[in-house]
Amino acid sequence: MFQPTPIQPSNFGAITADQNLIENPALMYLATLGSKDSYRCMKSKLNKFARFFGYKGLVDCDWKSMQPNHVTVFLTAQSWGSARTYNCYLSALKSVALNAWRNKQIDLDHFQRIKSLKQRRVFRAPSGRAISSEESASLIKSLEANSLRTVRNRAIFYLMLGCGLRRAEVCELRVKQVSFKNRSAKIIGKGNKERT
Repeated sequence: MFQPTPIQPSNFGAITADQNLIENPALMYLATLGSKDSYRCMKSKLNKFARFFGYKGLVDCDWKSMQPNHVTVFLTAQSWGSARTYNCYLSALKSVALNAWRNKQIDLDHFQRIKSLKQRRVFRAPSGRAISSEESASLIKSLEANSLRTVRNRAIFYLMLGCGLRRAEVCELRVKQVSFKNRSAKIIGKGNKERT
């Protein structure tokens, strides 16, 4: 069990370049995440890990004392719904260890032992499926009315179908990202990747 060295949070909701960010490898890792969803997801996972070892949360956790056996004990104690969730926790903890090593809070051997922990293999087929051309035609036919709602829904459907956009990408799309002149849109997608 590692011992707490309390770090006082300043303004955790909006991370700034203060002493907490510099000293806390978990906050350093969270600051590198490109999307609000990733930030929220990983923050939750790191808080759960910290609380498992008796800390209030990731801010006051003594991350530099984290050992590979702490990670293993935590991951073993959880009842996992999927290998993906397990791997997501492990990825977050490895990233924190990387930041601790970069900040000279742990040595290379310590970091490499945490890094060497293996992910679980995932052998599941993707959960989604492609819709058939008959299903596409049926959806288009159902959006023939000219009410504001169906015009909006038709535009959303055509964007998703014609451009291969994910639901979240459509929700995040703003008018300023669309060029009506060039008939294009700049999309910020998964992993903070931009495409036109």
